[in-house]
Amino acid sequence: IVSRDWSSDVCSSDLHLGGRDRLLVSLGRARMGAQTVLETLSRLALVEQGLPEPILQHAFHDEEGLIGYVDIWWPELNVIGEADGAIKYESKADLLKEKHREDRLRARGPAVVRWDLRSIQEAPQVVAERIRRASRWAA
Repeated sequence: IVSRDWSSDVCSSDLHLGGRDRLLVSLGRARMGAQTVLETLSRLALVEQGLPEPILQHAFHDEEGLIGYVDIWWPELNVIGEADGAIKYESKADLLKEKHREDRLRARGPAVVRWDLRSIQEAPQVVAERIRRASRWAA
Protein backbone atom coordinates (compact mmCIF):
# COMPACT_ATOMS: atom_id res chain seq x y z
CA ILE A 1 0.00 0.00 0.00
CA VAL A 2 1.33 3.40 -0.96
CA SER A 3 0.04 6.91 -0.52
CA ARG A 4 -1.77 8.77 -3.27
CA ASP A 5 0.80 11.61 -3.09
CA TRP A 6 3.76 9.23 -3.44
CA SER A 7 2.15 7.49 -6.42
CA SER A 8 1.36 10.80 -8.09
CA ASP A 9 4.93 12.02 -7.55
CA VAL A 10 6.38 8.86 -9.06
CA CYS A 11 4.03 9.02 -12.04
CA SER A 12 4.87 12.66 -12.72
CA SER A 13 8.61 12.00 -12.62
CA ASP A 14 10.68 11.22 -15.69
CA LEU A 15 10.85 7.53 -14.82
CA HIS A 16 9.59 5.19 -17.53
CA LEU A 17 7.15 2.96 -15.72
CA GLY A 18 5.01 0.27 -17.29
CA GLY A 19 1.36 0.79 -16.36
CA ARG A 20 1.89 4.46 -15.51
CA ASP A 21 -1.23 5.63 -17.34
CA ARG A 22 -3.36 2.94 -15.74
CA LEU A 23 -2.04 3.93 -12.30
CA LEU A 24 -2.90 7.60 -12.92
CA VAL A 25 -6.48 6.66 -13.88
CA SER A 26 -6.76 4.43 -10.81
CA LEU A 27 -5.47 7.18 -8.53
CA GLY A 28 -8.13 9.51 -9.86
CA ARG A 29 -10.82 6.99 -8.91
CA ALA A 30 -9.45 6.11 -5.45
CA ARG A 31 -11.53 7.16 -2.44
CA MET A 32 -11.21 6.82 1.31
CA GLY A 33 -14.07 5.29 3.23
CA ALA A 34 -15.06 1.97 1.72
CA GLN A 35 -14.98 -0.78 4.32
CA THR A 36 -15.06 -3.72 1.91
CA VAL A 37 -13.92 -4.66 -1.56
CA LEU A 38 -17.60 -5.10 -2.47
CA GLU A 39 -18.27 -1.45 -1.59
CA THR A 40 -15.38 -0.32 -3.81
CA LEU A 41 -16.42 -2.54 -6.72
CA SER A 42 -19.98 -1.27 -6.34
CA ARG A 43 -19.01 2.40 -6.31
CA LEU A 44 -16.82 2.03 -9.39
CA ALA A 45 -19.41 0.01 -11.32
CA LEU A 46 -22.25 2.40 -10.47
CA VAL A 47 -20.27 5.51 -11.39
CA GLU A 48 -19.46 3.80 -14.72
CA GLN A 49 -23.23 3.36 -15.14
CA GLY A 50 -23.65 7.13 -14.92
CA LEU A 51 -24.61 7.58 -11.28
CA PRO A 52 -22.96 10.46 -9.39
CA GLU A 53 -19.98 9.83 -7.13
CA PRO A 54 -21.50 8.83 -3.78
CA ILE A 55 -20.56 9.61 -0.20
CA LEU A 56 -19.12 6.59 1.59
CA GLN A 57 -19.91 5.57 5.18
CA HIS A 58 -22.29 8.45 5.86
CA ALA A 59 -23.78 8.60 9.38
CA PHE A 60 -27.56 8.85 9.80
CA HIS A 61 -29.26 9.90 13.02
CA ASP A 62 -32.82 10.10 14.30
CA GLU A 63 -34.49 10.97 17.60
CA GLU A 64 -33.09 7.72 19.10
CA GLY A 65 -29.53 8.70 18.15
CA LEU A 66 -27.13 7.15 15.68
CA ILE A 67 -28.91 4.81 13.27
CA GLY A 68 -25.65 3.75 11.69
CA TYR A 69 -23.26 4.30 8.84
CA VAL A 70 -24.51 3.43 5.37
CA ASP A 71 -22.24 1.95 2.73
CA ILE A 72 -23.14 4.44 0.01
CA TRP A 73 -25.21 7.66 0.06
CA TRP A 74 -26.39 9.73 -2.88
CA PRO A 75 -27.84 12.90 -1.31
CA GLU A 76 -28.82 14.30 -4.72
CA LEU A 77 -30.90 11.16 -5.37
CA ASN A 78 -32.01 10.70 -1.75
CA VAL A 79 -30.95 7.04 -2.01
CA ILE A 80 -28.91 4.85 0.31
CA GLY A 81 -27.04 1.92 -1.20
CA GLU A 82 -26.16 -1.16 0.83
CA ALA A 83 -23.71 -3.68 -0.63
CA ASP A 84 -24.49 -6.91 1.19
CA GLY A 85 -21.81 -9.53 1.63
CA ALA A 86 -22.55 -13.19 2.26
CA ILE A 87 -21.54 -13.20 5.94
CA LYS A 88 -23.22 -9.99 7.08
CA TYR A 89 -26.11 -11.76 8.81
CA GLU A 90 -24.90 -14.67 10.88
CA SER A 91 -28.13 -15.18 12.80
CA LYS A 92 -31.82 -14.40 12.74
CA ALA A 93 -31.17 -11.74 15.41
CA ASP A 94 -28.65 -10.04 13.08
CA LEU A 95 -31.21 -10.01 10.28
CA LEU A 96 -33.91 -8.53 12.52
CA LYS A 97 -31.50 -5.88 13.83
CA GLU A 98 -30.68 -4.87 10.25
CA LYS A 99 -34.38 -4.73 9.34
CA HIS A 100 -35.00 -2.37 12.28
CA ARG A 101 -32.02 -0.23 11.19
CA GLU A 102 -33.37 -0.06 7.63
CA ASP A 103 -36.85 0.90 8.89
CA ARG A 104 -35.28 3.78 10.83
CA LEU A 105 -33.33 4.89 7.76
CA ARG A 106 -36.43 4.84 5.55
CA ALA A 107 -38.37 6.81 8.16
CA ARG A 108 -35.85 9.64 7.57
CA GLY A 109 -36.98 9.80 3.91
CA PRO A 110 -34.32 8.12 1.76
CA ALA A 111 -34.97 5.01 -0.29
CA VAL A 112 -32.74 2.03 0.49
CA VAL A 113 -31.47 -0.20 -2.31
CA ARG A 114 -29.53 -3.40 -1.62
CA TRP A 115 -27.41 -5.62 -3.85
CA ASP A 116 -24.85 -8.38 -3.57
CA LEU A 117 -21.56 -9.18 -5.29
CA ARG A 118 -23.13 -11.32 -8.00
CA SER A 119 -25.64 -8.66 -9.06
CA ILE A 120 -23.08 -5.82 -9.19
CA GLN A 121 -20.62 -7.96 -11.16
CA GLU A 122 -23.09 -9.52 -13.58
CA ALA A 123 -25.63 -6.74 -14.06
CA PRO A 124 -24.48 -3.35 -12.75
CA GLN A 125 -26.87 -1.65 -15.18
CA VAL A 126 -29.81 -3.36 -13.44
CA VAL A 127 -28.61 -2.20 -10.00
CA ALA A 128 -28.11 1.34 -11.36
CA GLU A 129 -31.64 1.35 -12.79
CA ARG A 130 -33.06 0.17 -9.44
CA ILE A 131 -31.28 3.13 -7.80
CA ARG A 132 -32.65 5.57 -10.39
CA ARG A 133 -36.20 4.22 -9.92
CA ALA A 134 -35.86 4.45 -6.13
CA SER A 135 -34.79 8.09 -6.42
CA ARG A 136 -38.06 8.93 -8.13
CA TRP A 137 -40.18 7.76 -5.19
CA ALA A 138 -37.88 8.71 -2.28
CA ALA A 139 -39.39 11.39 -0.03
